[in-house]
Amino acid sequence: MKERPTPGTREAGSAFDDTIVAISTPPGEGGIAVVRLSGREAIPITDRLFRGRRQLAVVGTHTVHHGLIVGGDGNAALDEVLASVMHAPHTYTCEDVVEISCHGGRMAARTVLEALVQQGARLAGPGEFTRRAFLNGRIDLAQAEAVVDVVRARTSRALTVAMRQLSGGLSRQVQEIRGRFLDLVARMEATLDFPEEEIPQVSREVVRGEIEQTSSRLRRLLEGSRIGTALREGVSVAIVGKPNVGKSTLFNALLGADRAIVSPDPGTTRDVLEGWTEIEGIPVRLIDGAGIRSGTDGIEREGIRRARAVIDEASALLVMVDASSALTSEDEDVIVACRGKQVVVVLNKCDLPQAISRTDMRGHPSCGGRAILEVSSLTGAGLGELKSVAGGLLADGWRSCVDEEVLMCNMRHIEAVRGAVQALERARGALDDGYPDDLIVADLVEGLHRLGEVIGEDISDDILDRIFSEFCIGK
Repeated sequence: MKERPTPGTREAGSAFDDTIVAISTPPGEGGIAVVRLSGREAIPITDRLFRGRRQLAVVGTHTVHHGLIVGGDGNAALDEVLASVMHAPHTYTCEDVVEISCHGGRMAARTVLEALVQQGARLAGPGEFTRRAFLNGRIDLAQAEAVVDVVRARTSRALTVAMRQLSGGLSRQVQEIRGRFLDLVARMEATLDFPEEEIPQVSREVVRGEIEQTSSRLRRLLEGSRIGTALREGVSVAIVGKPNVGKSTLFNALLGADRAIVSPDPGTTRDVLEGWTEIEGIPVRLIDGAGIRSGTDGIEREGIRRARAVIDEASALLVMVDASSALTSEDEDVIVACRGKQVVVVLNKCDLPQAISRTDMRGHPSCGGRAILEVSSLTGAGLGELKSVAGGLLADGWRSCVDEEVLMCNMRHIEAVRGAVQALERARGALDDGYPDDLIVADLVEGLHRLGEVIGEDISDDILDRIFSEFCIGK
């Protein structure tokens, strides 16, 4: 891996010899499209095509200039633009950066991009701007990965968690923990490497205390990762029930869009439908499956098989019952199939005369202790309470945690921290069994290495390639 230079100096922008370029805005029509360049030749390359009141080579940093981008022959105007000039090292990549704001649409930005490539810029790969920000020392790897989470955040709570990581919250915690351990290891190694020197030996009680305290802090991070992962990836909530209880109507109502076909004929839904929504700040992948019953044709039978599979896979279930008619054996089969899952029982069609009440359902052997709500998917009555109860079931006390703590949401970080905890457990076991200090230090060093993986210390190029391949081009 290319060695990272010291951030905060102009030399921080000199880790790469070439200049990269990409369109940084999504394709399609819009107000503007941004073409971004980064590298030593970003300003000279742009200058060869830019026609404004002043040459970009002589303007100050972080300034914006109006002008034209012309073709390589210097005659035909390709677009009227605003060019933002930023000098290293105080840029996203720690390199010289130019961002050209073109007219929105496909052709203007693409034509400008092609002209810049002809002048010597290289097309950037996925995430290459952020990769340079990491390798040039502006951000660590945990912060770099948070960029993707900010872009992909589906809810305000998910954005809060991602921004906290981008601003260095997780990195600071890991660095603090790692720093304390590094000091402990250095003191222990000093007594091992220089036994003839009068270096005070670290007592085993101190080592044990440090291990236990650090393990506790790392386990706290792992506990919070369940929340962080849910906010990053979302949770799945399936609507299940027998045919014609109003599952698709509820699905559409919660999504706020007519995604599923609604019909009074049972068996209309024959496949699994999915859509994203937000419940109490949590990204939710809402699933609507076929009504579960027996004695059906081949196509519907396959839909029912998939609906039953959804019961096993979903994080939580909305079990729907038609409250306007008596409970049937098909209702019983669905309720029994949902045992052991997080469930909200939804008594639908409360706008009609009721044949089943909450009291009736509370007496059901499979519904004891579960939330039971009355709603009307058709009129919207009770949907607010349903979202609140379902959100509470999913959040499970997360709200204050999301608002106050740094949460890990990246599986790579989680595995690294879990590996660090395992190394500390081995070190404590060796300590308790009376093993010599050099064996204990070996486990502590392994823990240090695993924590270093979170922030990008001693990370391989293969891992970097895999991480940044998830980014979009231009970021």
